[in-house]
Parts: sequence; C-alpha cells; structure tokens
Amino acid sequence: DSGYMPFLKTLVDNGASGVLDSTIPAKTPAAWGTFQTGCNPGKTGIFDFIWFNKETKQNVYSSSASLGLTIWDRLSKAGKSVGVMNVPMTYPPKSVNGIIVTGLPTPSLESDFTYPSAFKSELLKAVPDYYLFNLEKMQVEFNLNYVQQSVKKLEQVVASRTKAGLFLFEKQHFDTFMIHFQANDILQHTFWPYLDQTHKLFDAKIRDFIFNSFYRTLDRSMQQIYERAFSKYKDFITLVMSDHGFETHTKRVNLANWLIENNFTKLSSCASKISQIKKLTKTFRLGKLVRKFLPESKVLNIEKSLNLRRELID
Repeated sequence: DSGYMPFLKTLVDNGASGVLDSTIPAKTPAAWGTFQTGCNPGKTGIFDFIWFNKETKQNVYSSSASLGLTIWDRLSKAGKSVGVMNVPMTYPPKSVNGIIVTGLPTPSLESDFTYPSAFKSELLKAVPDYYLFNLEKMQVEFNLNYVQQSVKKLEQVVASRTKAGLFLFEKQHFDTFMIHFQANDILQHTFWPYLDQTHKLFDAKIRDFIFNSFYRTLDRSMQQIYERAFSKYKDFITLVMSDHGFETHTKRVNLANWLIENNFTKLSSCASKISQIKKLTKTFRLGKLVRKFLPESKVLNIEKSLNLRRELID
C-alpha cells in the first residue's frame, strides 16, 4: 500500500488473495514439507530442521527422504516437466522430469544440490555468486547489529537467485516452475524489531531503509521472472505464497534455564562461570561496547563460545 512493491500490488489487485493457514508448528521445514506433499507434519515427520535420533543420541537434519510422494514426483509421473529453485526440504534432490536446485537445509555448494547432478556445474558457471543459505552460518552472516551490511548482502542474494532462476527457466520447457527466495524470511527473522511499530526497538528510519532498499529489489526480481515467463508462455497461472507469517513476541521460555532453576539439571563449575559471565555482560551492556572495538566475526565467535553446550551439563 505504501508503494514499495508495485508489481506485487498489481498481482493482488488483479487476482485473488487471502491469508493462508500455516502448519502446526508454523515453521519453515514443517510448512514446506506440507506444501510439497499435502500431508501435515504428523505424516511427513518433519517438525523442524533438526530431529534427535534417540538410538544414536545425535541431532540429524531433516531431509526430502522422509517426505514420500511430493508434488514434483506426481507432476513427473503425470508426464509434466518441473523446474524447482531453492525450495526448502528438497535436499537431497530427487529424480524428477526436469531440474531441481535444492534449498534449505542444503549444507553447502560442495554438496550435490542439483538434479541432474551435471546441472550444478552449469549453474555455478552461469552464476558464480550463487548463494545457499546455511543454517549454521546464518546468525554470523546476518545480524541485528549490522543492518546496512546484512541488508545489502540479502539484496545481492536476491539478485543472484533471480539470475539463477532465469538461467534455469531458459534450460527447457517447464509445465510448472517455482522459485523460492528465502531472503525475505531471513531479513524478517533478523530485523523484525526494526519493522514492527509495536516492538520496543522499532526504528522508522531503519524500517524505511529496509523497505526502500530490500523490498523494492525483491519486487523487481519477481517482475523480471514474471515478464520472462510472459514472453515465453503468454498464458499461465501465477501463484505467490509464503509458508508462515511474522509477529512480535515479548517473552520466550527457555526450557534449559527452567530445568536448571528448578534443580532438574545441574551445571558443571565451568558452565556456572560462563553463566555468570553472560549475566555480567548483559547487566553492564558490555556487548555493545565490545562491538565498537572488535570485528563482527570475532564478536559472534565469542557469543557462540558462551552458548550452553551439552558437555557443560553435569
């Protein structure tokens, strides 16, 4: 309504739109698993990016292997060709009648993230800066305290994703083509306090910068893909969708802390010291002071080292 995304507004004004219900839980892996299968998380078995294997006592990444028949499988079996770019829960890529470039939780560009596998080298040659979001590195690369750098980086990700999507689009005829950006999800997880007027950290200047910079870029990218599709096919249906929404929350329950406070879990002496250090830094706002003198990567490494690890529990 403010004019930052005119193309998206055109789609809304000339089409049908409404609010979708997300899954329970309303989380990216659960929702995209449901989108691809029509089954709820109880049937797909995907509730989060990671699940705990009780037999091996290890955390394991959820994957496409547990989804069963997906929309891409069904379309392929019906003789329809599919092009899929960056949709979460498509890794590892399945054999389809077409091309898949996987999304979260693909580990890295070194992994086999395309079907057919030969398309990977073609893609990276055409788009050398193609970017994959990595669950373990996202907090390091996109941070609430580094707005300008993070937003510009996300704009670059959108641009490279668009270039990759257009490259994939031209590879062959597709009956169904889907591109997923993910960058707006990362941006809103990271900078929601600056975007929502009800949040205590709300900042109108930062919000306007993000709207004017990032969302305009995203809107133009969507328009580019649409116009390329129109020049090639003329008659097609366009769907724009999101897997979940966003809102401000003011409290969060940390089950680990609750267990410690109620004497169900005991920390080692080392962990207790770390806990005291974290309380002190929070009380005296040392974090903000440290950020002024140390580079971003150093600060984040310090924070990571202070996080409670399983070996610190007695």
